[in-house]
Amino acid sequence: MPPRTMLPPNLTRHFYETRRAFLQSAGQDSTPWFQLSPLERSVVESEMEIFRQSIRRAEEEQDLLASLDAPPGRGRRGAGRRGDVGTRGR
Repeated sequence: MPPRTMLPPNLTRHFYETRRAFLQSAGQDSTPWFQLSPLERSVVESEMEIFRQSIRRAEEEQDLLASLDAPPGRGRRGAGRRGDVGTRGR
């Protein structure tokens, strides 16, 4: 299994501040991270959790595809090459 993407715990704040700077360059003001209300901060944290889950799912999919492409005996137990999926026993 390849190494996992390690996302830093403070990524949420950096994501928010990067988005805020982007919006600011487009002429739209938004509240700095440290001035957000608890509710506003929880919304941003929920958005980032969706991003984190997306990365995990993409990595799981990549692992599955790599296991299907692995030579017999090196991939997932019982999995053949990608083109062989669903053709066993025929």
